[in-house]
Amino acid sequence: MPYADPEKKKEWERKNRQGKQRKIWWGYLYEDSAPENFLELMRESGVEGLAMHHDRDTTAAGEVKEPHWHVVVRFSHAVAAKEAKEVLTSFGCKEKSVQYRDSWTAVARYLCHLDDPNKAQYDPADVVEFGGADYLAAINRSADKYRIVAEMCVWCKENRVYSFNRLVDYARDENLEWFMALCDNCAIFMREYLKSYRYDILEGAGEE
Repeated sequence: MPYADPEKKKEWERKNRQGKQRKIWWGYLYEDSAPENFLELMRESGVEGLAMHHDRDTTAAGEVKEPHWHVVVRFSHAVAAKEAKEVLTSFGCKEKSVQYRDSWTAVARYLCHLDDPNKAQYDPADVVEFGGADYLAAINRSADKYRIVAEMCVWCKENRVYSFNRLVDYARDENLEWFMALCDNCAIFMREYLKSYRYDILEGAGEE
């Protein structure tokens, strides 16, 4: 079992008890004990998945953890732990680390610690995709759209930005979530918002 702590061991056993079948599984690997071509093996496996190298994670005491990779796969159908382990360990993942996950979006976002600003932040551009996986699509939550739009509106007002072009350039370079939202479904709203804001400034209504 992967845990010495009785409670953690119990939780691991609950998630991986015999007969438990899930589509999404993940594990971690260390390069020094994995095949040299582990990334190639992932790409040739035919299984949909994502992998991310973590080299800046720290313990609760602030010590830097040993660099490692997180690997998550999504099968086309639910499989048992035995089959998931066979696939993930073939890449070099530690068998004891293999567990199922309920949410593709949640585990994808964890790869870069997108929802935990207190942890090391990793660049989504560095995530390895294989088997047809699309990382940017995986992390895009429709529920975030309203928060993102509100953030952009506030930023534009605070920085007196009423140019859609300037907003897009800033988002492209500084905020991936904003850029994705502008490309996917928020462009029309933001154009109209900025047009109205520009009118208010010209009329003096936007002055504080």
